[in-house]
Amino acid sequence: TAALNDVVARHEALRTVFVEHEGIPYQSGYPARTVNLAVSEVGPDRVDATVAELRRYLFDLTSGPLIRPTLLV
Repeated sequence: TAALNDVVARHEALRTVFVEHEGIPYQSGYPARTVNLAVSEVGPDRVDATVAELRRYLFDLTSGPLIRPTLLV
């Protein structure tokens, strides 16, 4: 988790959100952001299905973060 948050701290794109004002989208960045690393225990027969499910996640571009790390064990 510490290494992941170090990467987020170094790369503004991972702290960026997109807000709309009067119909015009604007890019905005958080000066700092902490990302949680979800850990999910998955059996070998469920890895493909779990990855497919994780890929269907829809990000909220207005509140972020635009990264959703998950460690499959």
